[in-house]
Parts: sequence; structure tokens; C-alpha cells
Amino acid sequence: MFAFRSNAAAGFASRTAAVSVVIIATAAAEAGTFEWTKASNGSFEDVGNWTRTSGLGSAPPDVGDNVVFNEAGFYTVEFTMDHFSDHLLVSDGFVTFASDTTKRREYMLKSGAADANISGGSLQIGTATNPLFLSLPNTASSGSTSSSVMNVGSGADGFVTVEGISSQLDVMGNTSHSLGLSGAFGGLFVNSGATANIGTLRVGVSGVSGSQGDATAANGGKLNTGHIQIATQTITRGRP
Repeated sequence: MFAFRSNAAAGFASRTAAVSVVIIATAAAEAGTFEWTKASNGSFEDVGNWTRTSGLGSAPPDVGDNVVFNEAGFYTVEFTMDHFSDHLLVSDGFVTFASDTTKRREYMLKSGAADANISGGSLQIGTATNPLFLSLPNTASSGSTSSSVMNVGSGADGFVTVEGISSQLDVMGNTSHSLGLSGAFGGLFVNSGATANIGTLRVGVSGVSGSQGDATAANGGKLNTGHIQIATQTITRGRP
């Protein structure tokens, strides 16, 4: 087991390009923001579990859409197939993402900013018997680099747990992913044979006093990172 904790004070070519621009613009215009409607268990695929709060498109959320979980309470979102979206926000509640069977499902943030923000709520990725893979591959659906960012505890406490063998969190790329920002606490816990792969992890690195981060792997959990920054506590005292 290990843990990190810190405190931180032309012709055809032209026509083809033009058509591509139109298609991309249309896709962006049709993107929507979808909120989970109730603090109870349900399937990601069930259109009745979603409310579109802005934009266009229809439930369930898909590539280009923003996904929001802001219902207080404990509930599980079941995946019966792989799914994709743009931004993921968990701002309240204790949300669990789990496969409907022992076969692992994947939820990939692959378009637009492809970011995740877990602040004000808690997200569990997978269970002991129903694994899930949450992926921020840092590559957009177009194939271009998207500079994905995952922040846990930014302005409000946030927690991410990766639970169970075969469950996995991948947050890749050269951008930094933070635990604890803007005076809040951010926790990442990798348990029971689960795996988390993170490109650059910042633990409690923030210019705001009171920011704290905790990264823990236990009971066979594996936390792999290419680079880690751990803040140190800074105390300023005046002369007596």
C-alpha cells in the first residue's frame, strides 16, 4: 500500500475542406448538456433517466455532449454497452459507474475538451463484480490531441474511487491532472486490484491555502503515473 498526501498554501481539396468544416460546425451546434434526473439506480441507455438542459440532440448523451450528475444521494449508473461523451461533471451525490455484467464496459471522453471534473460529489468507477473503464485518452474523435484534463476537488471536495479487478481509470497526455484545488480536498483511491494510469498527477498543488490531495492504492490496487508533483505545506510567520 502507498499513499501521497499534501497540503498546499486548389479544387477538390478545397471543396473537401469546406464540407468538413460544415460537418464539424453542425455537430458542435447539435451538442447538448444532459443531467441525470433522479438520485436512484438506472441505465445510462434509458432516455428517461436524462434531462437535456441546453443545446440540441436527444438522450442518452453521446459524442460531443456534456454529462452532469448533480443529484444528492447514492445511486448506480449501469452500462449495458460502451458509451462516449465530451465533458463529465459530478457536482453532488455518490455516483457509481458499473457494467451490467462481469464483462467490462468502457466510458470514454473523446470529443471537444474531453475533460472530467469531480468536485462537490463522489464517483466510483466499477465494483468488485461489475467492472468499468473510464478513459480520457487525450485524443479527440477526429484524431487530434484534445489536452484532456481531470480535476478532483476543485473549489469543492471531490473523491474518485476505482474499485475491483478489471476496473480502470486512464487519464493520459502531457497535461496535468489535479487532486485538490482552490482550497478544496481531492482524493483518488485505487482498491482491490483496480488500476489507474495518469500522465501527470498534481497532489495538493494549488496557490490557494487549504488545498489538499490524497492518492492511495491499497489491497492490490495499482496507481501508475509518468510524473507526480506533491505540494509541501507552507507556513508564514511574522517576527515576534
